[in-house]
Amino acid sequence: MKYVFSKFIFIFLILFSIISFYIGYDIDKIKIWKIGLFQLGLLPAVMSVFFKLPRYLMGRYYDPNKYVIKMIVLYTLYQIIVILPLTYIESNLTIGDLYWSIMPRLYFLLIPFIYWFVLPSYNNPKVPINWIAYSSIILVILILYNYSNGIYSLTNTGELRLVSGTAAMLFAFTLITKFSLFSHDKNNPLLIAISMIGFVFVNHRSAYIMLGVILLLSIFIGLISANTRKLILGKVFVSLIIILLLLITLSQIPMIRDNFIGRVESSFDVEDKNAVDRMTRWEYSFNYFLENPINGSKLENKFYADNEELSEFYAPHNFVFEILSTQGIVGFIFISLILFNILKIGYRNKNDNISNQMFLVVIFYILFSLMNVTILNSWNILILVFSSAVILYRNNQLRSDNG
Repeated sequence: MKYVFSKFIFIFLILFSIISFYIGYDIDKIKIWKIGLFQLGLLPAVMSVFFKLPRYLMGRYYDPNKYVIKMIVLYTLYQIIVILPLTYIESNLTIGDLYWSIMPRLYFLLIPFIYWFVLPSYNNPKVPINWIAYSSIILVILILYNYSNGIYSLTNTGELRLVSGTAAMLFAFTLITKFSLFSHDKNNPLLIAISMIGFVFVNHRSAYIMLGVILLLSIFIGLISANTRKLILGKVFVSLIIILLLLITLSQIPMIRDNFIGRVESSFDVEDKNAVDRMTRWEYSFNYFLENPINGSKLENKFYADNEELSEFYAPHNFVFEILSTQGIVGFIFISLILFNILKIGYRNKNDNISNQMFLVVIFYILFSLMNVTILNSWNILILVFSSAVILYRNNQLRSDNG
């Protein structure tokens, strides 16, 4: 029964992410009993984790991922036991405000939830991986609907976009799991095309740059991996042909030709207004951290100081400054340790197909969060926590298989 319930929550979170990528802030306005949709899935997941924790931590059986789980638990308890009371004492936030403010600090608990309850409910972790990858088809259909009806949005610096920039997370996941250059599997032409179309309509230069980075990283891992060394050069050749054919085809669409190509060219201009905007926010956010170095703004989740000049600035679009300003050096150390150890496990198991794919997804997520979206955003956090949980799950399986 617990597995049926966990599958339901998992599917709910997938659907929430797709809708969020599509209609953005509108989804956050929907409340049920004053609870947001993402919290409806988060709360039972968190309760399931806390219910299992005592037995897990006191158990004597070997789990190679116990250190990572302990770090997530310590981080969460620090937020609840230390940061929550401090914020209540020092700020004017109500109990309700504090409840909503602490929610993003609980997102990492989705990693043990997926690890303990969701993945064991499938015979193969490729099944839920495929669910997420194929969900990108739904998002592209919605994007094409917008395109055919002339529905689009402009960024604050004037770039045309048909879907939220955070959607690049989903398309990266799909491309990495269905493109042979990233794995030992055969290419999936449909999903490769879907992810490339999605990347184009996302129209985000940070996504293009980071996609290029993980392509190079994937080639490097392939060259040093005993399992793929002989195959990698052939894969590179085939992959480049596929990418070239797709780009030539897509470039015939007027919107793409006029908008996407110019966006790529602007990626190499350090004086571009987007780059200037980013660096300005980074500076103000870092200055705020220097004023509040230990715990940042606590649960107030502020990025900048309280003055009118900064009132119109939204998130700094860099997870380092985001975490430092909101959670201080303590929160940054916790999160860095969690992600570092997950990446270390993923890289150590790089000869395992699934582990390598999820390792690359987490790398993309982190790099993209360095240049764009907030790392603890309810819209895209599922990609991070799911990929991290699969890394842990495969690590446990591989250690069990090896005795």
